[in-house]
Amino acid sequence: MFRRLFAGQRQRPDGAARLEGEKLFELGMAHAVQFRCSEAIAFYTRSIEAHADPSPYINRANLLRRRVRYDMAMADLLAAQKLDRAGPDRFGGVIRRELDAVKLVIDTTDGGLRPKLRADLRAKGHEIVASLIACTTFDIDRAAWAAGAVPPAMARFHFWNEVDNILKFEDSADYPELRALIASLPERDIAEGLKTCPDHDRYTASEFKLHTFLAAYDHRDMQRLRSQIVLQIFQRMPRVAAARAREAGANPSGTVDGLLAGLMPARAPNPVERPRIMIGGVELVHDAKGEADEEALVAGILEQIKARCPTELDAYRYLMEECDLLSTGPHGDAIVDGEDGFFPLEYEGEAGKAEHFPDNRRSLDYIAREVMPAAEEQFGSDRAHELRVLLLLLFYRTNRDVLQALRLKYAVHYHNNCLQKGHYGYAERWAEVIDFLERN
Repeated sequence: MFRRLFAGQRQRPDGAARLEGEKLFELGMAHAVQFRCSEAIAFYTRSIEAHADPSPYINRANLLRRRVRYDMAMADLLAAQKLDRAGPDRFGGVIRRELDAVKLVIDTTDGGLRPKLRADLRAKGHEIVASLIACTTFDIDRAAWAAGAVPPAMARFHFWNEVDNILKFEDSADYPELRALIASLPERDIAEGLKTCPDHDRYTASEFKLHTFLAAYDHRDMQRLRSQIVLQIFQRMPRVAAARAREAGANPSGTVDGLLAGLMPARAPNPVERPRIMIGGVELVHDAKGEADEEALVAGILEQIKARCPTELDAYRYLMEECDLLSTGPHGDAIVDGEDGFFPLEYEGEAGKAEHFPDNRRSLDYIAREVMPAAEEQFGSDRAHELRVLLLLLFYRTNRDVLQALRLKYAVHYHNNCLQKGHYGYAERWAEVIDFLERN
């Protein structure tokens, strides 16, 4: 990668100082291609001191950009441009392209926005600001993120890419918050994680958005925010979420070290590992005997559903559309004849109203697109539908008081609406629903 990036940027040997500068520049290149970037930067700096030339400035700027040090990269590129214009103009096009890219990041938050972002950081702290940046960068619903939702695929790829960037381009001493985490991650996992980018163009756009935020802060604040984003994604990744659930009593603080204690030993020592099975962004984990922990899977998916129902209408649409879809299918008797007393009057025809509620279907889309295809592949159609019914009933029963009050609210609304329109037969049927919900 580095040889391609820096191709053609060699100095011309002319005099002792120039030769010394070239020697140091070559040493910088040699360290850069080995991802020993602190040493590479040091050699480029010494090369500049020995003999001012655009080449080491350009290469040092590239490494500084990798470190999200856009202010320093800008200074290097401007120095390179000044030297190049005073000489034979060897790198004019390269420098202009690099400057345009750096300026675009800096100018986005330059001026009045940068002081506001820094003041906001002082008021809210690194953890909260990092969560806001992560949600904005990867288009994550803030309520779902606060509820611990599994990160979308783009954010999960960012975790692996950022770990790889820090390993290759940074000094680990600058990221003490990540040292234990990164040291615990096997190289094989990182290599596999780097293969998971769902859309490289979209990720490039997301990374640009992220860097426009990070570049607005002082160096140490930037590093802490960058670390916090990585940690927050890590703590919400499926395997860690399962570890957190298992360690809830022993690790109430939710620290990374505590999570690692639950996460890392779970890796089987057997070199032939079971392939990871993901259903709705939640991993189906197996115990030491190879038995699937289906309870943890159900609990994980249930949390994802709850996170996607931040409003009453979201919850009501999930309940009623799922009842409508599942009541006539396999295991539908658990809905029709179950203890929860769902009335056909409440849910029949609700699935057909989906187009009227496009903004309240995140949980339903999640079930249809992310849970069911993977569940059917893993368990077969019948058991997958059994899982879907179970999720619906657990969603209701674990929030019975709130959701029963919500059903009553809508039943009263529909009852009164029927009376106003003279639909007395339907009003009487809704009165039966109201009577049941008030008695139970």
